[in-house]
Amino acid sequence: MQPWNHTLAAFILSGGTRYTEQEFLAHYEVDTLEKVQAVQQKEFMQVPDMYSLYTTIDLPVSHIVLAMHEYGVHLDVAMLQETRKTLVEKRATFAQRIRDRLGNINPSSPKQIGDALSTICKVSLKKTATGQYSTTNYELTQLAPTFPVAQDILDYRAVDKVITTYVDALLDKVDASNCIHPVYDLTSAATGRLASSNPNIQSTPVGPPYGDMIRACFTARPEMVLIGFDYSQQELRILAHLSHDPKLSDAFHTGIDVHEATASWVLKIPEGQVDAAARSIGKTLNFGIIYGETPYGLARQLGKPVAECAHILKSYYEAYSGIKRYYDNLLTSAKMHGSATTMCGRRRGIPGLPYGKPTKYLRPDQERVLKNFPIQGSAADMTKKAMVSVAQDVLPRYADAHLVMQIHDELIFEFPTKSTKRDAFIKDVEQAMKHALPLDVPVVVDHKVGKNWAQLK
Repeated sequence: MQPWNHTLAAFILSGGTRYTEQEFLAHYEVDTLEKVQAVQQKEFMQVPDMYSLYTTIDLPVSHIVLAMHEYGVHLDVAMLQETRKTLVEKRATFAQRIRDRLGNINPSSPKQIGDALSTICKVSLKKTATGQYSTTNYELTQLAPTFPVAQDILDYRAVDKVITTYVDALLDKVDASNCIHPVYDLTSAATGRLASSNPNIQSTPVGPPYGDMIRACFTARPEMVLIGFDYSQQELRILAHLSHDPKLSDAFHTGIDVHEATASWVLKIPEGQVDAAARSIGKTLNFGIIYGETPYGLARQLGKPVAECAHILKSYYEAYSGIKRYYDNLLTSAKMHGSATTMCGRRRGIPGLPYGKPTKYLRPDQERVLKNFPIQGSAADMTKKAMVSVAQDVLPRYADAHLVMQIHDELIFEFPTKSTKRDAFIKDVEQAMKHALPLDVPVVVDHKVGKNWAQLK
């Protein structure tokens, strides 16, 4: 029997609240951890699905991530240092371009940037609550087509963030064996998602130009290769399962391009005539709906008027009436019970209210959280169930294989280059992931093999 994890048990039972040891002693009104365990076990008896979540998913995963932490992730430190040098040169180039246009200012100072844009470029800027000019990335993006220096500022900020937040953090944490040892936390996100820190590898940028540069520095150890497995459209498939929407479900059963289909249905474009721009809108809608997208949020993403985006969202829910019905029922239940639930029994209370407290009304921000929780939480539980299945049923048969990273819907392993069992290993992991949490629609798992993380896209 695995040792009792009081913090993890309290996190699950409280609907995602994280307690320190002293806090949960006070919460349970006891003076020893043994008494805390007794109270928690009694509470679990009232909610068997939560106890199953604790014993079969989160507790086993806590040991898996400890093993991942101890094994570590290998870096090509020389490549990372060279990457840093390249990025610093890029940052200097953008800084000089900004100074050429705005004078000898500090490109990292929002105040100096705002003052210079207002006085030199005569740009009309909004003001913040403190009276300074607003130079958020959103504001600058709107200005960039007319004022090229705004794009220079955006480029400067992007490369500066990559250097300071990612590259320097990796170099600071690498050990003598050229490995980093991220810490995975099971009690940081109320959705049940794992969070990594010291360093946070889960927020590493994706794609060009900077994501690929950094990810290429995450390499397999000598005589090993990386194999990455990821769920295809995991959260959207879970939404299809939960909502039983016939159109969305049929799209996954028939294997058609779901983003193209959404664009066709919502924007009233004939099948086969959806171009890349329209498909992009379909993709934005599909993923935005999962996070409770509003007309205002959609307007910011698409650069369209709020009224037009409100009409687009209305058309979406008309096309996918099952999703609309699912969300309506979800919010009604959440108001009645004071919480929402994932497929595996994880619960979350209404933000701003005591866990389990019913309410008659929900604010828009509360609605967004409650709409997203069953989907993202179920996705997190699915991936963790896959980790447990792989750790218990697959890895014991492949002694030299190691799980080295979990990036939400993606599991990355190291595997011996010369092994003749690679194909069997890939098949076994894919099967474990596909059957971790059965859905009413097909679950698809893709895999890629490469010497570094960038090659696993």
